[in-house]
Amino acid sequence: MIATYTVARPLTDTEMEAIKTPALTGDVAAAIIATFDALLADIGSSWDLEVSIQPADYAIPEAQWLTICGWLTNSQPTDAIESVNLGLTWMNIGPSSYKPAQEASA
Repeated sequence: MIATYTVARPLTDTEMEAIKTPALTGDVAAAIIATFDALLADIGSSWDLEVSIQPADYAIPEAQWLTICGWLTNSQPTDAIESVNLGLTWMNIGPSSYKPAQEASA
């Protein structure tokens, strides 16, 4: 089964930097908002304009998804439980991920 998304694309370097700053400090809410703001811009919207967002309707490449998750989970090196919680929050509320076509066929 092939998933269909409202928006599925790689984030730009600038968008990744905007997500990295809050992610490295463990601010998962700000990292998620920055991610969705980037994706929602493709459909002329933003986090503040949406009443409800279905995270599974949006996707970024798996490598970027894992990078952001890594930033979050490594942001709290002295609190292993908080690190896990940040990763789980990203997994539950963040966008989906996909393997780019050239990776999927390899």
